[in-house]
Amino acid sequence: MSAALLYGLAGVAAAWVDLDAPRIPDRLLVVAAPLVAVTGWAGVAVQGQCWRVWTSLAAAGVLTLVYAAQAWFGSMGWGDVKLAAVTGLSRAMRICSGAVVKPAR
Repeated sequence: MSAALLYGLAGVAAAWVDLDAPRIPDRLLVVAAPLVAVTGWAGVAVQGQCWRVWTSLAAAGVLTLVYAAQAWFGSMGWGDVKLAAVTGLSRAMRICSGAVVKPAR
């Protein structure tokens, strides 16, 4: 399963819960973050682009800091901060183009 699909499923689940009750559950993000990270990193490793791992960690850190500052001042919740970290992990790797298994040509 590709990291993009996992990220998409986690995003739909988070949106569904957030619409029902204005919060994003920790148990969803605690499961989604490692799954997205491991599958995305495996995909870029198979493609020989291991530098994207460091880029994804930096992006996750920056987004987490920006969202944490907003959460600290009451603009949003801490679930949004954790979701920003997952988004930083996924987007920096451009997971939409990489799967765990490299397609044959």
